[in-house]
Amino acid sequence: EVKPDVISMSLGSHSYDTEMHDLIKQLHKMNIPVIAAAGNDGKKQIGRHVIDTINYPAKYPEVICVAAFDKYGYPAGFNSYGSDNIDFSAPGVDIYSTWINHEYVSISGTSMATPFVAGLVALLLAKHRKQESITGLNDCKTVDQIKEHLIKYTDDKGVVGKDLHWGYGVVDPVKLIQALENEDVTPLP
Repeated sequence: EVKPDVISMSLGSHSYDTEMHDLIKQLHKMNIPVIAAAGNDGKKQIGRHVIDTINYPAKYPEVICVAAFDKYGYPAGFNSYGSDNIDFSAPGVDIYSTWINHEYVSISGTSMATPFVAGLVALLLAKHRKQESITGLNDCKTVDQIKEHLIKYTDDKGVVGKDLHWGYGVVDPVKLIQALENEDVTPLP
Protein backbone atom coordinates (compact mmCIF):
# COMPACT_ATOMS: atom_id res chain seq x y z
CA GLU A 1 0.00 0.00 0.00
CA VAL A 2 1.37 3.38 -1.04
CA LYS A 3 0.35 6.42 0.99
CA PRO A 4 1.24 9.68 -0.77
CA ASP A 5 2.54 12.62 1.25
CA VAL A 6 0.79 15.24 -0.87
CA ILE A 7 -1.51 15.19 -3.89
CA SER A 8 -1.40 17.91 -6.54
CA MET A 9 -4.38 18.08 -8.91
CA SER A 10 -4.20 20.36 -11.94
CA LEU A 11 -7.60 19.48 -13.34
CA GLY A 12 -11.15 20.56 -12.89
CA SER A 13 -14.84 20.08 -13.51
CA HIS A 14 -17.96 22.15 -12.93
CA SER A 15 -19.84 19.12 -11.65
CA TYR A 16 -20.02 17.96 -8.07
CA ASP A 17 -19.16 14.27 -7.84
CA THR A 18 -20.13 12.36 -4.71
CA GLU A 19 -17.59 9.59 -5.28
CA MET A 20 -14.75 12.10 -5.79
CA HIS A 21 -15.79 14.08 -2.72
CA ASP A 22 -15.89 10.91 -0.62
CA LEU A 23 -12.33 10.11 -1.75
CA ILE A 24 -11.19 13.65 -0.92
CA LYS A 25 -12.79 13.35 2.54
CA GLN A 26 -11.00 10.03 3.05
CA LEU A 27 -7.65 11.59 2.11
CA HIS A 28 -8.35 14.49 4.48
CA LYS A 29 -9.02 12.04 7.34
CA MET A 30 -5.75 10.29 6.48
CA ASN A 31 -3.97 13.69 6.77
CA ILE A 32 -2.99 13.70 3.11
CA PRO A 33 -3.25 17.25 1.75
CA VAL A 34 -4.86 17.66 -1.66
CA ILE A 35 -3.83 20.82 -3.49
CA ALA A 36 -5.99 21.67 -6.52
CA ALA A 37 -6.30 24.31 -9.23
CA ALA A 38 -9.16 26.80 -8.81
CA GLY A 39 -9.89 26.80 -12.54
CA ASN A 40 -9.52 29.19 -15.45
CA ASP A 41 -13.12 30.28 -16.03
CA GLY A 42 -12.72 33.89 -14.90
CA LYS A 43 -15.30 36.02 -13.20
CA LYS A 44 -18.81 35.64 -14.60
CA GLN A 45 -21.91 37.46 -13.53
CA ILE A 46 -25.49 38.03 -14.51
CA GLY A 47 -26.38 41.57 -13.55
CA ARG A 48 -25.02 41.98 -10.02
CA HIS A 49 -25.10 38.25 -9.31
CA VAL A 50 -21.62 36.69 -9.45
CA ILE A 51 -21.61 33.10 -10.65
CA ASP A 52 -19.31 30.79 -8.71
CA THR A 53 -16.84 29.41 -11.27
CA ILE A 54 -14.44 27.59 -8.90
CA ASN A 55 -13.86 24.09 -10.26
CA TYR A 56 -14.08 20.76 -8.47
CA PRO A 57 -12.09 19.24 -6.79
CA ALA A 58 -10.69 22.62 -5.65
CA LYS A 59 -14.17 23.65 -4.52
CA TYR A 60 -14.42 20.86 -1.94
CA PRO A 61 -13.77 22.39 1.52
CA GLU A 62 -11.18 19.72 2.39
CA VAL A 63 -8.94 20.78 -0.51
CA ILE A 64 -6.30 23.54 -0.59
CA CYS A 65 -7.47 25.66 -3.54
CA VAL A 66 -4.91 27.63 -5.59
CA ALA A 67 -5.37 30.67 -7.84
CA ALA A 68 -2.76 32.27 -10.12
CA PHE A 69 -1.07 35.66 -10.39
CA ASP A 70 1.19 37.21 -13.02
CA LYS A 71 4.78 38.54 -12.98
CA TYR A 72 3.46 42.04 -12.24
CA GLY A 73 1.78 40.85 -9.04
CA TYR A 74 -1.82 40.94 -10.26
CA PRO A 75 -4.37 38.15 -9.99
CA ALA A 76 -4.71 36.37 -13.32
CA GLY A 77 -7.80 37.48 -15.21
CA PHE A 78 -8.64 33.85 -15.96
CA ASN A 79 -8.85 32.80 -12.29
CA SER A 80 -12.12 31.14 -11.45
CA TYR A 81 -13.97 33.26 -8.95
CA GLY A 82 -17.05 33.56 -6.83
CA SER A 83 -16.65 31.69 -3.56
CA ASP A 84 -14.33 31.82 -0.59
CA ASN A 85 -12.67 28.54 -1.61
CA ILE A 86 -9.40 30.09 -2.82
CA ASP A 87 -6.76 29.52 -0.14
CA PHE A 88 -3.52 30.71 -1.76
CA SER A 89 -2.19 32.25 -4.95
CA ALA A 90 1.01 31.34 -6.78
CA PRO A 91 2.75 32.20 -10.07
CA GLY A 92 0.60 30.92 -12.92
CA VAL A 93 1.04 33.17 -15.95
CA ASP A 94 3.64 32.47 -18.66
CA ILE A 95 5.26 29.63 -16.72
CA TYR A 96 7.92 27.78 -18.69
CA SER A 97 7.14 24.09 -18.45
CA THR A 98 7.52 20.70 -20.05
CA TRP A 99 5.15 19.74 -22.84
CA ILE A 100 4.43 16.81 -25.14
CA ASN A 101 7.03 15.51 -27.60
CA HIS A 102 9.94 16.52 -25.33
CA GLU A 103 9.18 20.22 -25.78
CA TYR A 104 9.01 23.22 -23.46
CA VAL A 105 6.38 25.94 -23.67
CA SER A 106 5.09 28.92 -21.69
CA ILE A 107 1.73 28.03 -20.19
CA SER A 108 -0.75 30.01 -18.12
CA GLY A 109 -3.37 28.67 -15.75
CA THR A 110 -4.15 27.79 -12.17
CA SER A 111 -2.79 24.35 -13.10
CA MET A 112 0.63 25.99 -13.31
CA ALA A 113 0.23 27.68 -9.91
CA THR A 114 -0.88 24.55 -8.06
CA PRO A 115 2.50 22.71 -8.13
CA PHE A 116 4.18 25.72 -6.48
CA VAL A 117 1.95 25.32 -3.44
CA ALA A 118 2.27 21.53 -3.50
CA GLY A 119 6.07 21.94 -3.45
CA LEU A 120 5.88 24.24 -0.43
CA VAL A 121 3.69 21.69 1.36
CA ALA A 122 6.25 18.99 0.57
CA LEU A 123 9.00 21.16 2.12
CA LEU A 124 6.88 21.72 5.24
CA LEU A 125 6.17 18.02 5.63
CA ALA A 126 9.80 17.00 5.12
CA LYS A 127 11.09 19.48 7.68
CA HIS A 128 8.51 18.61 10.30
CA ARG A 129 9.06 14.88 9.84
CA LYS A 130 12.80 15.38 10.28
CA GLN A 131 12.08 17.40 13.42
CA GLU A 132 9.80 14.61 14.67
CA SER A 133 12.51 11.99 14.15
CA ILE A 134 14.87 14.05 16.32
CA THR A 135 12.55 15.51 18.97
CA GLY A 136 9.43 13.37 18.80
CA LEU A 137 7.39 16.53 18.16
CA ASN A 138 5.48 17.38 14.98
CA ASP A 139 2.80 20.10 14.85
CA CYS A 140 2.30 19.78 11.10
CA LYS A 141 0.49 16.47 10.65
CA THR A 142 -3.08 17.36 9.69
CA VAL A 143 -4.29 19.25 6.63
CA ASP A 144 -5.55 22.04 8.91
CA GLN A 145 -2.13 22.31 10.59
CA ILE A 146 -0.45 22.41 7.17
CA LYS A 147 -2.74 25.30 6.15
CA GLU A 148 -1.96 27.10 9.43
CA HIS A 149 1.78 26.78 8.75
CA LEU A 150 1.39 28.06 5.18
CA ILE A 151 -0.64 31.03 6.42
CA LYS A 152 2.18 31.93 8.86
CA TYR A 153 4.51 32.51 5.91
CA THR A 154 1.96 34.13 3.61
CA ASP A 155 2.14 37.72 2.39
CA ASP A 156 -1.43 39.00 2.51
CA LYS A 157 -2.60 40.48 -0.78
CA GLY A 158 -5.74 42.34 -1.77
CA VAL A 159 -8.26 42.89 1.00
CA VAL A 160 -6.86 42.30 4.50
CA GLY A 161 -7.40 38.67 5.46
CA LYS A 162 -8.75 35.99 3.18
CA ASP A 163 -10.37 37.35 0.04
CA LEU A 164 -11.97 36.12 -3.18
CA HIS A 165 -9.02 36.98 -5.46
CA TRP A 166 -5.97 35.93 -3.43
CA GLY A 167 -7.26 33.66 -0.68
CA TYR A 168 -4.89 34.24 2.24
CA GLY A 169 -2.28 35.58 -0.18
CA VAL A 170 1.05 34.36 -1.50
CA VAL A 171 3.24 32.00 0.52
CA ASP A 172 6.73 33.51 0.68
CA PRO A 173 9.08 30.59 -0.05
CA VAL A 174 12.14 32.45 1.28
CA LYS A 175 10.48 33.12 4.66
CA LEU A 176 9.19 29.56 4.75
CA ILE A 177 12.57 27.97 3.99
CA GLN A 178 14.46 30.30 6.36
CA ALA A 179 11.98 29.54 9.13
CA LEU A 180 12.33 25.82 8.48
CA GLU A 181 16.13 26.09 8.55
CA ASN A 182 16.08 28.10 11.79
CA GLU A 183 13.60 25.99 13.75
CA ASP A 184 15.06 24.44 16.86
CA VAL A 185 15.33 20.68 16.44
CA THR A 186 17.21 19.99 19.67
CA PRO A 187 16.60 16.42 20.85
CA LEU A 188 14.60 16.01 24.03
CA PRO A 189 16.66 14.91 27.07
